[in-house]
Amino acid sequence: MGIPIHYDLQAVVLLYSLGPSFDNFRMAIVARDNLPTPDQLKIKILEEAEARSKGNTTTSPEEAFQTNHKGKGDKPRFKNRSTYHSKQNCAKCGRNNHTTEKCYAKTKINNKESTYLAEEICLSSGNRSPTDSLTLCLDSGSTSHVCKNRDVFDSITKLSNNNSLQLASNGQSVQILGKGLAKISHADRMLNLPDTLLVPNLTTNLLSVSKITSKGFKVTFDKNEAHVYNSQNEVVTRAKMSNGLYYVDTSAPKEKSNLICNSNIQEWHAKLGHINENDLKLAMKNKILNGLKFNSNEKLGDCEICIQSKMTRKPFPASGYGICIFLINASSVDVLRRGPV
Repeated sequence: MGIPIHYDLQAVVLLYSLGPSFDNFRMAIVARDNLPTPDQLKIKILEEAEARSKGNTTTSPEEAFQTNHKGKGDKPRFKNRSTYHSKQNCAKCGRNNHTTEKCYAKTKINNKESTYLAEEICLSSGNRSPTDSLTLCLDSGSTSHVCKNRDVFDSITKLSNNNSLQLASNGQSVQILGKGLAKISHADRMLNLPDTLLVPNLTTNLLSVSKITSKGFKVTFDKNEAHVYNSQNEVVTRAKMSNGLYYVDTSAPKEKSNLICNSNIQEWHAKLGHINENDLKLAMKNKILNGLKFNSNEKLGDCEICIQSKMTRKPFPASGYGICIFLINASSVDVLRRGPV
């Protein structure tokens, strides 16, 4: 008939002539801003069919953690180079000897993005295990600091097998593996415990009161708590009573927000431009403003700013005493010049 058909119409007709198995492929092409030309679309359809025939459309969960970038070493090796190069044209760059999915121009753009995506997925897939809090017990009978956790030691000096520690609870002896500097985080500071004994078979970590006081600190025991003071009489460590023993909890401090004070009508009156009491209570009743809460029975007190803004000054009189005519009559005097006006 000699009627020209637009490329977009040809592409749409070609897409909707495909079978139901190409529904996802059809939707992906139609959703693009610019439809490919019929030649490019034909190449894409052939590539999709070839990929499906090879069974490459499914992806295992393990492959989701890998980046889409392939280096030079990942290129397949063929004895006959003519079988490796494809005779189809690439719809991305228009060159021969490769398909669109292996186009270098496309890989170069998406390489960095896909790598970052893989790193994010790998990081988010890690399991987060809770960290046990390291509990220390203030012991007035222990002559040295004793710890059972090897990972808190900054440096350890191994001791001979003959060194042992006798427990006061049951009289048994446990082996001492080493001695060194233990660093334990406590609240917002670090506790440095020199000459600490490493005893893995110990049930509870012990803080020696005698060692603490020998460094110039002071330890006081109350009914429910024990406090350790430094030379400036500042509390550096607290221990709470539990089952007859004073334990220092070294777990990470819980995040707390500042205390929120209850708002009153006087504060809201100042925040909202010194609005009157009736309108302020009406706004709270109708919930016009989010967060506007105060006791509805409160009365608005005297506001100094409101009083000052309503103050007025009386005007000067329209007529004065008039002009001085007679002798020894009231006269105006310039204080600065000290002479009659």
